[in-house]
Amino acid sequence: MPSINDWQARFSIANQTIAITANDALYAKDIAAFVRLYAPCQKSADISFDFLSNGEKQYLILDGQYELWQGSNAPETVAAFEIQLYTQVIQRIYPHYLSLHAGCISTGDEAWMFAGQSGAGKSSITTAALLNGCQYMTDEFSLLDEHGFISAMPRPMQWDEPEHPAFSHRMMLESTSFERELFVFPDYQGLDTQLQLWLPTNVQHEDMPLTRLIFPRFDASALSAQLSPLRRSEALMQLAQHFHQNILPSERIQLLNQRIPENIQACQLVFSDVHAAWDALIKV
Repeated sequence: MPSINDWQARFSIANQTIAITANDALYAKDIAAFVRLYAPCQKSADISFDFLSNGEKQYLILDGQYELWQGSNAPETVAAFEIQLYTQVIQRIYPHYLSLHAGCISTGDEAWMFAGQSGAGKSSITTAALLNGCQYMTDEFSLLDEHGFISAMPRPMQWDEPEHPAFSHRMMLESTSFERELFVFPDYQGLDTQLQLWLPTNVQHEDMPLTRLIFPRFDASALSAQLSPLRRSEALMQLAQHFHQNILPSERIQLLNQRIPENIQACQLVFSDVHAAWDALIKV
């Protein structure tokens, strides 16, 4: 097992303390890039991950006893860890927190949620918000507690495209709202794949009350950003489609009805230009 001199990290997500140790320096830089946005914590661990190497094989161990991964190189082990981090946290925080496929930012003393399927524009709207001074909470895992508050899960933002159509790399870096790390790992064919990790510099770690619920939909043919108000019941039915946890459909609406504030502002946002979409949101 790792010794006291090995690389270590400890942080919290939704009242869960995650501890990581690694007995090989090969892991440290890549792990640090994936976890640096989370709030440091010194409490006893609820979930622990150990990265072990014997020089030939790499292992990822959960809670000191369960082997989650065995591989031949460090980067693919770190990639396996990223998936397991989200999986383990989401499983253990239920029912105190629901995990929804949505982005969240904080502005002032409130949280805004952007919910939708992949490609709907959640990350783009989140990026626009951050470039306009908002604080980052998540772009993928919105954790909703029993009192209608959002708890941060600020994983690095990840884009598959070499260049985002609305945000150039130069714009992102010169804004000082983001830093960038590169993660190189082998794909299923053994070829190196480069993943860009965009790390917001302004992160909100405090729980924030959810006040606005927005369902973005990118449409290249839209002439302008179109905002359409939604009744709370309509918003809950749409949001029920975006659970990460395996909850019966019949129970999802009930859970959301108990947690989503009665006075929530909900709307559908159709846009082709994300900058115009953000301008439309802040004028309401």
